[in-house]
Amino acid sequence: MNPYFKWLNRRSPGKDKQGQHFNELEQIWHAAGQNDLPAADIDNAWRMVDSQIKDTADNIKRIFFFQKQPAIAALVLTVLVLGVLSSVYFFLQPQTFIYQTQAAQTMHIVLPDSSEVTLNASSRITLDENFDIGHRHLSLNGEALFHVQKGRWPFTIATGNTSIRVVGTTFNVQSRDDNVRVGVKEGVVEFSKISASADSVVRLRKGEQSWCTKGSMPVTATKLDTQIFPDWLYQKLSCKQTPFDEVCHELERRFNTSIIIKDEQIKYVHISGLFEAQDLDALLKTICVLVDKEYRYEKNTIIIY
Repeated sequence: MNPYFKWLNRRSPGKDKQGQHFNELEQIWHAAGQNDLPAADIDNAWRMVDSQIKDTADNIKRIFFFQKQPAIAALVLTVLVLGVLSSVYFFLQPQTFIYQTQAAQTMHIVLPDSSEVTLNASSRITLDENFDIGHRHLSLNGEALFHVQKGRWPFTIATGNTSIRVVGTTFNVQSRDDNVRVGVKEGVVEFSKISASADSVVRLRKGEQSWCTKGSMPVTATKLDTQIFPDWLYQKLSCKQTPFDEVCHELERRFNTSIIIKDEQIKYVHISGLFEAQDLDALLKTICVLVDKEYRYEKNTIIIY
């Protein structure tokens, strides 16, 4: 830089104002030269500049792509909107509560309206968190004894393709394989097919029962023995012209076992009677006598032959 200073000194006399500025600049330059300034990393600086240029170019390409492809841009926007709406819908849905029992298990439940439910083996009820807030509705799969408290809204149960509607009463509902049976211990129950007309509703009072098979309407009410009803609650098995195959399925649920019937013909033999159901072996001996068969255990399976 010395030749530059000499040249500049000749063109800028030190006595005038411009020369004064030159002298000040020269002093600053020499003072700065005495400091140890770090060496500039030229290669790294260029790499940073190059990276920023590429990022800017990529963003411009994306904007240009969506401008040239409006259909794709609309699709992406639609997917984003649907994702947001789905999330909002999910969080706004009432939470579902499920109470379920396994084979050989029962469960006692107190509902938000203080009504009580006792679930039999292999059964499930489902209700949402708004139960007793504008409605008292639940669904049942299996068997349960209900003791319903009076409330502001009717208590309704959906099971299979039927509906049970009550205000305050005690009753049992059994729903197995699209066959539904309702028996009333106290109060009044309205039993009907879902979406059925009002004149097809069967009203059941204390000591009455009705049932409904798939594709048919509930039958007219018949008398019920409320002293031992429901039988499972008193560890008994009540059969009234019940197919032997159905009896064996009930034993599987109550005792958490597996039963194989070797003779297909006895599956459809009907059994009637009230049996003690505390001991599986004693019960098997009794029902096998009725169909003139014997049984044996093979590991965890009962073979009736």
